[in-house]
Amino acid sequence: MTKIDIADRLAKNEEIVITKKNAKILVDMMFNIMEDGLREDGIITVPGFFVFEKKLKPGKEYTSPFTKETTFKEAHYTPKCRFSKKYKDLVASELVEK
Repeated sequence: MTKIDIADRLAKNEEIVITKKNAKILVDMMFNIMEDGLREDGIITVPGFFVFEKKLKPGKEYTSPFTKETTFKEAHYTPKCRFSKKYKDLVASELVEK
């Protein structure tokens, strides 16, 4: 499912009246807000679904197996996602049903 698919489902939803154009804007805004939250706070929590956070990986020294040259990779942030038990169970049940 893509962002466009999500916007289409929002537009077709009978609980709210929204155009496809506005639904696309809403989905884009939601993802932009999530990006800002991750950038500013370092964590996004959606209860019952996931937790996104940025994790600091320390600097590390690497040795090439071919040239035996040693290089150093600086400390950097990497994304980390933990899904809720409810979501994990949903995905696991789909595998069992098939």
